[in-house]
Amino acid sequence: MHKFQLKRRLGQKRYLVYHPADIFTYSFLVLPIICACVWMIIRGYDFMYGPLVILSIAVFYTFLYYTRMVSFDDAAIHYQSFFKKRTILWTDICCYGRFLRQSPNYKRWYIYFSTEPLKDTCFLRGVDMPKVSNTLFLVAYRPAIETIMKEHGLRNM
Repeated sequence: MHKFQLKRRLGQKRYLVYHPADIFTYSFLVLPIICACVWMIIRGYDFMYGPLVILSIAVFYTFLYYTRMVSFDDAAIHYQSFFKKRTILWTDICCYGRFLRQSPNYKRWYIYFSTEPLKDTCFLRGVDMPKVSNTLFLVAYRPAIETIMKEHGLRNM
């Protein structure tokens, strides 16, 4: 059984749900605030310990949010976030496709997989990110993922 689990793990292809650039951008924006808090603590402003702890917890939570993973193997798509694991079998996929999310400073393509017909489709217009559930998974678009989808019979994205 252990060999099967190891073999399955080696056969999986893992991808981040969000683009690595999103993680970098967030980190780059928060770094000056953390540095300012540390500088104020060094200068003797002890009351800044509280905001620094709160900010550190927020950064950690956001980092976990942006580093969620989706992995693909021969049987299913596996979604892992905040220590929760969900799975969609390739045969259970009802809806799939790409959507563009854009704002003034970036433009990102995402792929969605759903086991149920979509009820809320406003995310397809790039308005907001859909809420991931047991029936809906997201992953940042990459050509390799499109190739994996075609291997499993999902075409015309």
